[in-house]
Amino acid sequence: MNVNYRGRRYNNPINYPREMYNRYCPYRYFSKNNYHIIPQSDNYGNSNMTLSALNQFPGVVISVEVTGVVGEVQIDLGCKHLASAIITAASIKNLNLRQGSKVNVVFTATSVMIRKQNGDTEFSARNHFPGVITKITKGDVVGKVVVDIGCGHIVSAIIPTQSINALCIGVGSNVSADIKATEVMIMSQS
Repeated sequence: MNVNYRGRRYNNPINYPREMYNRYCPYRYFSKNNYHIIPQSDNYGNSNMTLSALNQFPGVVISVEVTGVVGEVQIDLGCKHLASAIITAASIKNLNLRQGSKVNVVFTATSVMIRKQNGDTEFSARNHFPGVITKITKGDVVGKVVVDIGCGHIVSAIIPTQSINALCIGVGSNVSADIKATEVMIMSQS
């Protein structure tokens, strides 16, 4: 980030004047030799953080395996639903993820693929949530498919209307909502 502040250009965040941080980076604070991100709390007005992602599920980390710069985190969502997320090793460290950590699994509706459950089709996505379609809303270009995967978990998918028509799916159809592990995000519940 290259910022012009009062006629001077700054590249390195550690060299920013403190008053500049308050103006451009309100969620950061200084310690003696470094800066930090402020944790969520009522004191800073950001404890009720919400996301636009339709798919958000609470869960518990059951395993973390780091290999190089990325790692795989397995999360138990309850009711025999497991989610797999491939995230950076730095994120695993920053979130302090370990077995037993309470987290939220988040993925956008546009990253969900819908697949009919009528065969032994192999698929490379790590996350497979079988369920029943409860609602379809078709638009001119895209539509929203809502899948009940059981235990109160609802997965929403935004897919092309042509794909909805080509799959010949409707309310009551048995499908699988599939999500690549690289599309799954993790939020710590701290």
